[in-house]
Amino acid sequence: MEKGKLVVLLIFSVVLVGALVFLKWALDGRNLPRESLIEPQVKILSYSTFVSATGPAPQLVAEFESRCNCKVEFYTAGDAGLLLERLKLSQDKAGYDVVIGFDQFSAAKALQDWTWLPILNPGENPFVDVIGANTLSPLVPFDYSPMTFIYRSEEVPTPPQSLNELLGAEYKSSLSLQDPRSSSPGLQFLSWVSEHPHPVEFLKKLKPNVHSVSPSWALSYGLFKKNQSRFVFSYVTSLVYHRVIEQQPQYDALNFSEGHPVQVEYAGVPSGCRNCELGKNFARFLLEKNSQFQIAEKNFMYPSVKEVSLPPGFDQLPQLKLNPVHFKMPSFEIWDRAFE
Repeated sequence: MEKGKLVVLLIFSVVLVGALVFLKWALDGRNLPRESLIEPQVKILSYSTFVSATGPAPQLVAEFESRCNCKVEFYTAGDAGLLLERLKLSQDKAGYDVVIGFDQFSAAKALQDWTWLPILNPGENPFVDVIGANTLSPLVPFDYSPMTFIYRSEEVPTPPQSLNELLGAEYKSSLSLQDPRSSSPGLQFLSWVSEHPHPVEFLKKLKPNVHSVSPSWALSYGLFKKNQSRFVFSYVTSLVYHRVIEQQPQYDALNFSEGHPVQVEYAGVPSGCRNCELGKNFARFLLEKNSQFQIAEKNFMYPSVKEVSLPPGFDQLPQLKLNPVHFKMPSFEIWDRAFE
């Protein structure tokens, strides 16, 4: 009988000690930051095609999560041209750790309106000559592409050789454009025509040849793909998608004598980030050669970093004459006066 009491007492003691240990752990845990009890989360804001299932985001997330002991969550702002607006509306609440997809115009505006954390070391410049020195530091360029009009060669046997030739009556209602107030490619087009000696007059003459002005690149390209327009303003790298993924070699790009604009895309870590070091690590991760290859392959853009291997199809792209990268925001008044 005494032996049974001892066993019961021993069991009770073990349970009591266990309960006390658990209670101490629970009380201590209440004082720990929430992020120390769960996997830290990296919140990234980007545009829809980057985040989509066929874009580069899924592969990049899988690779980064395998090394960071964290969870990466992407949020979309729709078109890249809306990134700044989304950031203004939701950064205080959302606390994004990385923003991916500013073009050079919105990047310059982002530097004026927000504070950004440094990503690269001072003097570090791994970027290709087209981009040159990173004048928008601490933001970092992660890809780029020349801009032009894409067309189907069987529909345009004698393609125009300059912007002025696009004014020809044979191209009536043929051009699919994007609104520069909401679309990054649309902003590139406005910047391009702003270099014309008389940009408003040029756009007014071009207006009869414009089939549509869409709020986003995706919508304008959809109209082109449905054969509702013969030309769409886009990236020369769009040809890689048509020729390699779709196996449709009839798609081509206009090559103009006056040269073509270049869009550069940037990423940054806003000072209002929650997991800032992980955000910086992800931004640096974007510039690694394997990540750069994945971005080229899935985002259909040239790598921003030197000595990165190119996916199939890039070696067959036309070599366009490139204008210097412009950073000054074009005047929307030019567009409004022409399309009023």
